[in-house]
Amino acid sequence: MIGLLLAAALVLQAQPAPPAAENDVVVTGVRDRTEAVRDFVGALTVANADRQLSRFDARQVCPAAMGLTPSQKAAVVARMRQIAGAARIPLAGPKCRSNVLVIVTNDRKALLERLAKERRLYFPGMSGREVRALIDQPGAAVAWQVAGPALTADGFEMPVDPDTGTAVNQTTARGSRLTVAARPQFAAAAVVIDAAALNGLTTTQLADYAAMRSFARIDPARLAGTPTPTILTALDAAADALVPITMTDWDLELLRALYASDPKVTAPSQREAIARKIEKRLEGQR
Repeated sequence: MIGLLLAAALVLQAQPAPPAAENDVVVTGVRDRTEAVRDFVGALTVANADRQLSRFDARQVCPAAMGLTPSQKAAVVARMRQIAGAARIPLAGPKCRSNVLVIVTNDRKALLERLAKERRLYFPGMSGREVRALIDQPGAAVAWQVAGPALTADGFEMPVDPDTGTAVNQTTARGSRLTVAARPQFAAAAVVIDAAALNGLTTTQLADYAAMRSFARIDPARLAGTPTPTILTALDAAADALVPITMTDWDLELLRALYASDPKVTAPSQREAIARKIEKRLEGQR
């Protein structure tokens, strides 16, 4: 699937992004930290109350980039792999088959229109209305994840009954109002970014933004108007606005806490645990 997406992306070539820059993570103070952390987590962890927060689990991440020069592609991939390692996200080896794709294009909407028309399989599980909403989404970038086979409570992918086409849960663990006997996972992710939005940014900023959008199901628009320091503001900020030069402590700790959270509990319990972990880590860095 991702291999076909790479081929299709060649149709719209992007202008090169600026060279990579290695910088330390920005640390910015925010008043009322406890409330700010909970708002941050609540805004960026999208899932219904009776579901779980999805993430890469049995399927390891293998980043690739498109629409950049060879050196820029290498810098973006290396940085995303570094972030995955720091956040303890399952990471495939260097010669893996790509399942996390970052595409930089001169015309994001045109590319998505073509994919929706000619490669509908890139949006599995999405209705026509949902694909249309993705195409029409405002902002400089869009991202989506492809769901993988559901996992049992023991962390094994559920086999599919060939007669019914439904997954069969063979775990002996029992669900309850607080815990569940099965959980979702990502199989792949894609981030499509307008090249014009990268003017003045480094490939480090590009990679960090892409890592946040692909490794977790995140909607930056939900943070509008908040003072939280995050790389997610980098693409849509005003030309004269100050933006983080790298992923911030808040960003990295969100990924770390998401991937360390108990996958057998529902989203509200996961969010609470994630918020506590982030606050504790940030407090220790003061």
